[in-house]
Amino acid sequence: MRSDAARNLDTILRTGARLLAEDPGTSITAIAAEAGVSRNAVHRRFATREALREAVLHTKLDAVDAILREARLDRAPVAVALHRFVEGIIAVMRRYPIDQDQMRCDGESYGRMLAQRERIAAFLQRADIAVNTLLVGIGGS
Repeated sequence: MRSDAARNLDTILRTGARLLAEDPGTSITAIAAEAGVSRNAVHRRFATREALREAVLHTKLDAVDAILREARLDRAPVAVALHRFVEGIIAVMRRYPIDQDQMRCDGESYGRMLAQRERIAAFLQRADIAVNTLLVGIGGS
């Protein structure tokens, strides 16, 4: 993909995420205007608003997957993993603020989101054990 086409796609996805988060019924025309591209540029990639919404959701899920990998929630020291995760997830949520409830319409996206939540829950359990162990160690001194 050419660099200008990649930039346009990123702009469309980010703008679509923001506008669809504000109003799930936002039109392709409104998204294109806000993104500073033609309506045809959006329609070349996405035939419908639903197709754009699905692309935004998959892009957001891909970004969260990358954050989960980079944070190494299952093996990095808890404090390091927590810092990486929080720093990364805040950036992703700002970039793609679309509501997670909109993911329930797509079984694949919803399944991916649940798997991500399971990874986060497992990390939080690991963090809880680490903190409790530390507190017991401090209390026992």
